Parts: sequence; structure tokens; C-alpha cells
Amino acid sequence: MPKTIARSTFVILALGFTLSVTDLSAQSRADEPSIGGSSQKSGKTRSYKKARVLQPSTAKKIVKIVEALERQKTVMVPDPLNEGQFIEKEEDDPDFVEAKEILTELLNRRDEMRSYDRSVMWNYWGYIYFSAEDYDSAMGAYENLLREPEATVPLRTASLLTLAQLNLVKENWDKGIALILQWMDEVEKVTAQSWSLLGQAYFQLGDFKKSRSSMQTAITMAEEEGYKPKENWYVIIAACIGEMKKEIEKVCEQAANKKLEEFNLLFQDHLSSLMKSLTSSNDEIGAKLKQNDDKISLLNTDVQNSIAKTKLDCANKNSATEEALFRKIESHFAENIIKIKGI
Repeated sequence: MPKTIARSTFVILALGFTLSVTDLSAQSRADEPSIGGSSQKSGKTRSYKKARVLQPSTAKKIVKIVEALERQKTVMVPDPLNEGQFIEKEEDDPDFVEAKEILTELLNRRDEMRSYDRSVMWNYWGYIYFSAEDYDSAMGAYENLLREPEATVPLRTASLLTLAQLNLVKENWDKGIALILQWMDEVEKVTAQSWSLLGQAYFQLGDFKKSRSSMQTAITMAEEEGYKPKENWYVIIAACIGEMKKEIEKVCEQAANKKLEEFNLLFQDHLSSLMKSLTSSNDEIGAKLKQNDDKISLLNTDVQNSIAKTKLDCANKNSATEEALFRKIESHFAENIIKIKGI
């Protein structure tokens, strides 16, 4: 499963949470009584807004808007029980043109309206824009609603979730996740579907650990709510495990490469030290050899001088010996001459 889920599938899932016009009208009617009170969640106390009654002029226009959006028409459809026969069926035929005209009238005098009235108006603008798939304008409408200080808790929480979904459709993952978490903190009950939406948003963001945790929570809650978890929830968990395994392998590979690099640096350091030591030893050996060469050369000079002296001494001795022998022969010869003459 690729990291990015098909956008069309994700859009269908995200928009599956949105309110219908019936939900909107029912919500507005539920807000009409002036009720004060608080709700408890996680140790927090939240006060309801008291200004929940629409101004008469606003209430009349809201009724017309609801009637326009709930408009239906009669159409003929094949009778499933009688082949070849047709029966009448009512189907939705909302009059968005009239609804927008009335909402525009409210918008033009919004400065005269109470904060609560404006919040209801923004809620219907959000629905109109959403139905037209103008998601940027829809987000702007719901953001305006959330800025209204007298927005009721039902309006506020519904708008938070819808705004979160729209941000996810626009691939604003961080903001969408933040809004879902804010919505979870403000509602009394969080459903399995909302946890699955959060899990898929985390998956798109690349936070596979949180995505897996959210999807497991969704599966557990679905079983508690009495229905079978969707198959793609398990697929996302499997994809998260696969991606996390890749991350672990990547981290291990990076750690191994780091250790190898450290080993190479250590080896290079030891090799450099060894080469320096060998170079130093070679220098010492060279110096000693040179000293020996100098000694040998000096000895050779001494030997040569001694030999030359010996030769000279021998030559001198030979010369003296020859001279003495010559003198001796000469003397002997002279004696023999005298002896001859005496005869």
C-alpha cells in the first residue's frame, strides 16, 4: 500500500462525517431554547452560551432557508415489485439560489445581528459552500462561526469537525489533525469513525506510530459500539507496520554506516600512527647506517694510510739493505784486488 492513500477515497471518508441540511435544521431548533448549564469532561467545566434564541427577523429568514434547502420534487421511478410499472418517489431538490439570496440579505445586515444569529447564518453559508464544493469559502464560513462568542456548543463542535475534514480534503494535515484533537476535547463522546479519521490523517502526515494507535482505538471502539470495523482500517494498520519496519531498517542501516565510518576513522588514525612510527624508525636506521658508513670510510682511510706507510717503510728498508750489500760487495772486491796485486 503506497504511503498516500488515494485522495478520492480519503475525500469520501472525510466528507462522510458532514452534516446534512436536516441535521442543520434540527441543530438550530435544539439551540433555540434559552438554556444555561455546564458539561464535565476530563475535569473541565464548559459553560453553555445563554443567548440561544434567534431574533424574530432572523428566525423567519432561517425558516425560509431551511424550506428552500429541504425542497423536494416528485419523480417517476421503476416499481421494484412490478416490472414495467412506475411509481412516484420524492427526491431532494434543494433550491440553493433562493437560500443564497436570503443568506445574502442576512450577511448585508450582519452588524445589526446578535452573535448567536450570525453563528447560525455562518453555519448555513458553510453548508451552501460545501454543497457547491467551494471548500475554501466553506472553511472561511466555519472559521467565522467559531469566532462568534455566542456560538452554542453543538454549533461549535459540529463546525470544528467539519472544518477539520475540509482541511484534510485540502491536504492541510497538521491543521486538520489539530482541529480533530480540539473537537475530541470538546465533545462528550468520541466515536470510532472519528478515531479512524484521525488515524488516516496521521498516516497521510507520515506519523505511522500515531496512525496505528488511532486505528487500533477505532477498531476497539467499533466493537464496543456493536459493529464490525471496516476492512480498510486493518489495511492501514498493516501499512503502518510496514512503514515503521522500513523506518527501523533505515535507522539500523544509518547506525551501521555510522559505526563503519567510526571504524574507518579509527583505522586511518592507527594506520597514520603506524606509518609515522615506521618513518621514525627508518630515519633512525638511516642515521645509524650513515654513522657506520662514516666509520667504515674512516677505517678504510686509516688502513690505506697504514698500508702506504708500510710500503714506504719496506721501500726504505730495501734501499738501505741494497746500499749495505753494495758496500759490502765493493769492499770485498777491493780486498781481492789488493790480494791479487800482492802476488
